[in-house]
Amino acid sequence: MSGTRDTLVLTVLAAVALNTIRAAGQDSASSGRLCLNHPQPRPVCSAIALTNFGAYYRTGGNGESHLRLIADWGLLMTTGRRSAIGGSLFLSAESRGFTLGPAIRYQHWSADAKSSWEVAIGVPLNNGPTLAHGLVKWNVSRLVGLSIRPELRRTYDAVCSGPPYVCNASEHRGPVVSFGVEIGGVPGIALTAASFVGLVAAALAYPGN
Repeated sequence: MSGTRDTLVLTVLAAVALNTIRAAGQDSASSGRLCLNHPQPRPVCSAIALTNFGAYYRTGGNGESHLRLIADWGLLMTTGRRSAIGGSLFLSAESRGFTLGPAIRYQHWSADAKSSWEVAIGVPLNNGPTLAHGLVKWNVSRLVGLSIRPELRRTYDAVCSGPPYVCNASEHRGPVVSFGVEIGGVPGIALTAASFVGLVAAALAYPGN
């Protein structure tokens, strides 16, 4: 599985790079500026900085905490008056640890550019429970989005037999879905920073330290 995941990671990174270069190389006559708090398609914005932070509730799981926090930062290049493409790096924190990895993203705006939807697909870099990761997001405003994140995850069950008692781990793979809300722009930066500080403070206050 490691070789397959490495191949997927390289494919994602290559696709992100190629599409970003292609978008950046288009005619710049209608290009705008780099946008953060007010992402819009061309001609207003030529590039969009993603600084998303979200809280999610995940379905499924073997009695573990369903709450998870996700920071998803990256860059989109606008490719027309209603679309943009690029990539991001997502970091997910939950009860079972962290998941970090790249994703390819596509965004499409409504005719009045007041709302948009996004899709993304990515793979983790670390050897965690998540094997593949997706995103379907509806941005109800320029800073707030309602998101669904489907994943392919693996879990392990202990199978014991005996006597003498011998236990072995049994791996299971299946889809799970997380539902949440994401905030972008400067508020996304602030929430990401506050969560990072909170996690560091909690780790330092842990009795084992």
